[in-house]
Amino acid sequence: MKKQSGNGIGIILGIILLIVIVLFALINSQPVNISFGFFKLQAIPLVMIILGSAFLGAAILFLANFKAARDKNRQIKQLTQENETIAEEVRQEQAAENAEKLEEAQKRIDELAEELKKVKTNQILTQAPSGAPRREIPKTDETKIDPFVPDKKE
Repeated sequence: MKKQSGNGIGIILGIILLIVIVLFALINSQPVNISFGFFKLQAIPLVMIILGSAFLGAAILFLANFKAARDKNRQIKQLTQENETIAEEVRQEQAAENAEKLEEAQKRIDELAEELKKVKTNQILTQAPSGAPRREIPKTDETKIDPFVPDKKE
């Protein structure tokens, strides 16, 4: 089981920071005037300015983290799609290699079947059929007589 001490420490530090900001704001509650060049606010309690600034900073931080998280999710999605594409290409290449191997194996099987057929044919020709009389082959080389064919009577 993984410990998430980084998360716990961040939460604790965030709570401590929040308490410090609230205490600081409550101590400084006198009214102040704010000027943004052409825009002026008068007699605003300092506590509102401090809490508003803290809230605005938290919102900016949230938006920045949200954008970073969105960018990471897009990158993860893109990399996942690339990974799936590459995996599909690898599967297709393996299928092609397997098809080639299967074709080669089938050719070899066909060759062996032909060879077996030839061997069986030669074996049948060299053996006399059961019950067929065997003829004597003359010892002369001039006459070629098949020992398995019965004599023709003329």
